Amino acid sequence: MLLSVCSPILMYSWLDPTLKAFGLRGRLQVSSSKDRREFHNEVIRAIIMDDLEVPNIKFDVEIQNVGELPASGIQIVVQYADQAKDGGVTFEPPVQFEATYRGTQTFISLRRALAPRDKLRMTLADNPSKILVSNEFGETSIVDTDLGWFRTENTIRDMLKDKAEKERRRVSTTK
Repeated sequence: MLLSVCSPILMYSWLDPTLKAFGLRGRLQVSSSKDRREFHNEVIRAIIMDDLEVPNIKFDVEIQNVGELPASGIQIVVQYADQAKDGGVTFEPPVQFEATYRGTQTFISLRRALAPRDKLRMTLADNPSKILVSNEFGETSIVDTDLGWFRTENTIRDMLKDKAEKERRRVSTTK
């Protein structure tokens, strides 16, 4: 009796090509500059050393297909704390893409699939506050860069600059 109940379910899951393909589908794994300690040091150094209101720091995102089939329909949404800038996106290796800029968001559609076990590095010329990467199945990875404050919060930037200036004065008086 158990065999008669389980047999159709097992045969369906074993023989159905749609289920097999879904199990092997292209899945995206996303990592970013935020994951590196050096990046945070660079952000703080830029705030302290640069006289720019908002220093421009490049931000990298690495997208890897960890699935067994190509990942297609890749959509990337980049959110900024203020106005998105045109033309600040490059890919390595080079890939054709379409970018649309609306308010604080940039919408990027890749025109080719990402092969299994292949990587793609996206470099943004400006620092975003959030990045969303999705595939054709709607599976989405979200990277919160923790840089939203960096673009909008003057008090934190000023506090870091003041602290660095006090440290410089202290060091120069002790010499």
